[in-house]
Amino acid sequence: MPEWKMTRRHAICMAGALLSAACTSDKGDDQVAGNDQSHPPVNTVTEAWHRIHDWLSAHAPKILANLNPPATAQEIQEAEQVFGLEMPEQWKELYRTHNGMNSEGNMGSLFYGMQFLTLQEAIHEYQNNNVPVEDPAPVRAADSGIRRENIYHPKWIAFAHDGGEALLRVDMAPTPTGTAGQVIFTDHADNTVILLNKNLLQFMKQFVDDLEAGRYFLNQEALAEGDEFLDCKPEIDVVNWSFSPRWQHLKD
Repeated sequence: MPEWKMTRRHAICMAGALLSAACTSDKGDDQVAGNDQSHPPVNTVTEAWHRIHDWLSAHAPKILANLNPPATAQEIQEAEQVFGLEMPEQWKELYRTHNGMNSEGNMGSLFYGMQFLTLQEAIHEYQNNNVPVEDPAPVRAADSGIRRENIYHPKWIAFAHDGGEALLRVDMAPTPTGTAGQVIFTDHADNTVILLNKNLLQFMKQFVDDLEAGRYFLNQEALAEGDEFLDCKPEIDVVNWSFSPRWQHLKD
């Protein structure tokens, strides 16, 4: 299996000491967008999607084609019923634009190089987590505002994954110092949970900013095989968080 098709964590770990060279874009090798500050501020999740569409259209049209049509109101309602939760409006807005992504004709990726889950995939992930266990797996390390009693918390609703043990989730059960709807990253290999953004709008705005600032690039090995796979620079690469100075406080 080509290295880029493995989970992003495994691919980076195999690179070892070559991490920086493998992940940091080289203008002669990896395709990266330039820094574009000409756009107005993003005020809604839908506006963020429009900017993402523009970037993908210019730099990764195959990934744009991988994005599914919108989820229906019924599909969103059915997902909420399974979760037993009323999800934030921003989460609904996320899925009203695209019901995740597919891999038809392209092995693509999106947020932090992860795959955007369909509602059905999110439900499957929820059902895997919502199983009574005698010995919950406690969180080893986490940012403030995040519960630590169980790394498989059923009220952490997944919306992206790396194909392995790294997921992006909407946290619907924060501690009193957290915010319902905050976006977290769960690393099940290390039982670590990272707070990324206070809500999905902030998450989407950050993704747009990172795209337009050139912090994302297309993996060269994937391009050689005719695929577009979005990767990101080490300083924002939460999947491989232990290599970034930003999250060193969670290592020990």
